[in-house]
Amino acid sequence: MNTPNCPKCGKQFALDDMNVKEAVAVCRACGAVTKLSALAEDPAVLSVDVSKPPEGCEVVELGDRIEVRASARSWGTAVGTALFGLFWNGIVSVFVILAIAGTLHVLGIGVPNWFPAPQANGGPMTVGTVLFLWIFLIPFMLIGTLIFVAFLIAIAGRCEVIVQSGRGTAGTGIGPLMWRQKFDANAVKSVRTGETTWKQNDQRKPLVLIEADRKVKFGSGLAEERRLWMTAVLARTLAGAERGNRPWLSSFRT
Repeated sequence: MNTPNCPKCGKQFALDDMNVKEAVAVCRACGAVTKLSALAEDPAVLSVDVSKPPEGCEVVELGDRIEVRASARSWGTAVGTALFGLFWNGIVSVFVILAIAGTLHVLGIGVPNWFPAPQANGGPMTVGTVLFLWIFLIPFMLIGTLIFVAFLIAIAGRCEVIVQSGRGTAGTGIGPLMWRQKFDANAVKSVRTGETTWKQNDQRKPLVLIEADRKVKFGSGLAEERRLWMTAVLARTLAGAERGNRPWLSSFRT
């Protein structure tokens, strides 16, 4: 099993160096004592070799700025999301067309003969009926939009965490369109695997959880290998953020 590196000197811990009962790891090379929670709280994360990033993952070091990136691309997820999106939006679109037809009728704008005729209780839609229909459709249209966004993320999305001068930002999105969460990198207590508050197929999905001045959750859409790697890298990066000592990053330099 691969073990993490010491955040102070960069040497790899041996299994005997890790005292699970006391929740600490003692480096034989430099004598530094590191809390296991500062490295990671998930045994699966502790076994990750951060020097071997999975496809689509990378660490970029620019002075005191560290960027950890992981691709959210998944063709299986993209296909599944596309099929569900076509089904969902196909049904919703029928009611949206009726709402549009009703709106045009209320505004006195003529529609082509092939356009569906808006009817309610055997007669034309009233203003109240049209307003009610639009309000009723809002949550369904929002869900359809989220499905479309999830499809785009599965095609070309990414998760990234930027740490610089004690400030951290976790983002998920596509290109420049990112949903970002800020946190204090110097106040990080642990980086570990967490769970979503929502369920899919009656199960919560694993994600990356950063516990600092606030809880930051992201990465539920990442493949397991990429998510574990990103969690492991962030645990080591943020554990050494206060000291500015991250010698393990030399593993990524050529």
